[in-house]
Amino acid sequence: MNRIQLAKQKMLEKNDAWIRDHNPGELYTSYIHRWRVERIVELMKPISGNVLDIGCFDGTIAGKLIDQGNKQVYGVDRMDTALEFAKEKGVKTYHLDIDEHNTDFETEFFDAALATGVIDSLFDPDGVVEEIHRVLKPGGTLIVSLPNVACLSNRTLMMFGSPPWQALSSAREGLGTLRHFNLTALTELFERHGFSITHRESNAVVFPFVRFGFRRFPVLRDMFGTFGTWQRKRIFFCRTLAKLFPNLGERLMVVGIKK
Repeated sequence: MNRIQLAKQKMLEKNDAWIRDHNPGELYTSYIHRWRVERIVELMKPISGNVLDIGCFDGTIAGKLIDQGNKQVYGVDRMDTALEFAKEKGVKTYHLDIDEHNTDFETEFFDAALATGVIDSLFDPDGVVEEIHRVLKPGGTLIVSLPNVACLSNRTLMMFGSPPWQALSSAREGLGTLRHFNLTALTELFERHGFSITHRESNAVVFPFVRFGFRRFPVLRDMFGTFGTWQRKRIFFCRTLAKLFPNLGERLMVVGIKK
């Protein structure tokens, strides 16, 4: 086993242990992830037929799409435990590391595809988007959602000498976020592989509290507690600004149509 495979194996073991010890639905209780689920369900309402969910995790999103009644959802993930939960929700599950292997689905088999929370953790996002393009019918829809490295809070952190929170999290936890996207980079990824962008949005513009100062000014730790306690506190959280300036939002969502 080479070093990349070993690193991925360790991450899988860590994620598998988490999902066995927790209720996966807990991940969708925060506003950021709840927004993601609600928006995908809304955007997918007019679409019927076969849907591919890459990185389907426990099948929460796929299950809601099945409940709409006009879709057959196929879920791909590399976590066996997550696929067990997804299968219980009626998802047709396939164990596959999409970063290493293409799917066995027929060309132009799907009417829509989702890749939410997965593109930024891939070694080869171009190859995965190319594979999605292959299995989508002409006019098929692809929805991608991921963290925005250029959100306002990250810009503020970097101005004060701290890294974006995705990079900091990856450094602490090991293999996690491997690719960092802003709205321009995500749009270019779509267009590079034959998609026409029809929709761009983000969830909320956030301004961080004092986490950038904890390392520089130890007195802040005495006043407010540990760094970890405050690292995700916010001064404001504005949805309206995200509608006006989606490139500053915390999480991006882009919809493309296969040309």
